[in-house]
Amino acid sequence: MNDLIDNTPRDLAELKRLIQRKWPEAAGLASERLNLAFPTGLPALDSLFPHHGIPCGQLIEITGGPSSGKTTLLFILLAALGRSGRPVYLDLSRSFFPPAAAACGVDLDRLLIVAPATVPIALRVAELLLQHNTASWIALDLVGQSEILPAIMLHRLRLKATRTRGLVLFL
Repeated sequence: MNDLIDNTPRDLAELKRLIQRKWPEAAGLASERLNLAFPTGLPALDSLFPHHGIPCGQLIEITGGPSSGKTTLLFILLAALGRSGRPVYLDLSRSFFPPAAAACGVDLDRLLIVAPATVPIALRVAELLLQHNTASWIALDLVGQSEILPAIMLHRLRLKATRTRGLVLFL
């Protein structure tokens, strides 16, 4: 930060170099990320995004009322994402139902299911899975959880998703 204050950048290129040195995840990768997206297999949904799929490096929350189709949408997304990688399902709600997932096209042989005890543990597991390239797509089933998500852990998870070009879906 002192470099930015002490050495006033003379042009945009110099400013970009300073930012890349201090925060490599903030500059460079973001522009590369724009061209990468995860196609969902749902043309109507993919068309909502500039690159015809969910942009990589994102944390995405799926919300809705009871019986609104949140879990079905999540399973459809996991089925599409699982075709080109190994998705992970972090089941904090302990409600994963394999027949429903299979009916939506999820390949249960490729899906890793983890049941962490708490939200902070689940966020740490997700961070480690991304960090070690064990998974590129992670779903966190937080239905019924009333615990507030720790901001610092979300920030670290977002950085990992950005660096690895992963995707984290919160339900």
